[in-house]
Amino acid sequence: MNRITKAFFVTLTSGLMTFGATNIVNFSNNSSSSVFADKNKVQNIDINDLTSSDSNGSLKPGYYKTNVEFTNQNTWFSKKGHKVVTVKTSTNDNMSILATKKQFNKLKDGTQATVTLQAKKENIDGAKIINLYIKKLNIISGGTSAHQKTIDALNAKKDELNQSTQQSSGVDIIESFNEVSHNIFNIQLDSSAINGTNMEIKSLINSINKQLVDTYQNTTDGAPTMEYYVGNTKIAVNRILDPTQVKIEN
Repeated sequence: MNRITKAFFVTLTSGLMTFGATNIVNFSNNSSSSVFADKNKVQNIDINDLTSSDSNGSLKPGYYKTNVEFTNQNTWFSKKGHKVVTVKTSTNDNMSILATKKQFNKLKDGTQATVTLQAKKENIDGAKIINLYIKKLNIISGGTSAHQKTIDALNAKKDELNQSTQQSSGVDIIESFNEVSHNIFNIQLDSSAINGTNMEIKSLINSINKQLVDTYQNTTDGAPTMEYYVGNTKIAVNRILDPTQVKIEN
């Protein structure tokens, strides 16, 4: 079983197994020699040689420099403070590597880059595996700004919330979502959001707000200001000290 296969079966929950299945590397390599990089030097290597050595267990700890193209963005996920992303290889399978949040925010499908990877031997629940971490990222083409990636993620969450309320009550709960100033957002809600008791209204807006703030903080640092309106009336704003919670306006 190769490193990626072991990592998915040892560390991921069942909810992430569907992602792992697309990332398992299955390469054949007729060479029995190991790929080794001096711990203090960076070895240039072709991505296909790297993935082949990783697959057959011959990859050794060290630093490797290679050109990659990122792919399958819809399968990327978080893992212990890092983001697991995938890069293309010469086969139909893809290879998983780990990026920091700052690196992740610059990437999207089709981004081409030169990366320096650190191959680290780690013990995951008793299984010794090699994980590849991006130490240096030099984007050649197709990158994206961190802020735009955050906006795209928030809009996707808005669409997800509207799809849920369309199914349950036949309305889009969020009519519009706009950044009125840097990291300050104006969220226009459907009038149905204020139907009910004060406790019911606060519970609904808290639920919406928490999902939006969690999405924001999953892609960038800091906390946004979320202001909620029905028509021209501000009905709630998230709290400064706990941005996942809202304060209902009088």
